[in-house]
Amino acid sequence: MLVIGVVMSTICWLFTDNRMKPRFHWISAYIGFIVAVVWTYTIANEIVNLLQTFGAILNVSNVIMGLTFLAWGNSIGDVVADVALARQGFPRMSLSACFGGPLFNLLIGIGLPCTITIIKTGKPVQVAFTHLEAVLCAGLLTSLCLTFIVLPLRKFRMTPAYGCMLVVVYILFLTVAILAGLNVI
Repeated sequence: MLVIGVVMSTICWLFTDNRMKPRFHWISAYIGFIVAVVWTYTIANEIVNLLQTFGAILNVSNVIMGLTFLAWGNSIGDVVADVALARQGFPRMSLSACFGGPLFNLLIGIGLPCTITIIKTGKPVQVAFTHLEAVLCAGLLTSLCLTFIVLPLRKFRMTPAYGCMLVVVYILFLTVAILAGLNVI
């Protein structure tokens, strides 16, 4: 990466004039975007590897790591952004992001790799559906159904009681999911 940066910097220094905008200025935006994606991917992989190492050292299963630390780390940016949007007077945008972000991650994060695999192999992707996956689906459906029932009944007003209800649902879900992941239930 450092070598590429030095080469690109040298090219810019040799072929541009600091008194006027470069002819190929728009290319910098695309290169910057690609570099940002590469850095994000690299750092995310290293964080996941680091957490998996801690999990192995502390004898914590991958299921628990995924349900807790990895999920929380993945979601903290969304939480901060959604709270900031709501406090700035954009509650609808914040609510849309609460559903749109995970939906995008689900459809693109799972759908795209599965589609590519199906195109390459010509075979469907086999997913093992265990009792843990059943618990995950049940937790998701419970949360969504409660939201779709409670919000219209409350005329789409989100009160602290509604937030507390969702936190209780999450704690119950997490407890059951961890117990299922440990094969206790």
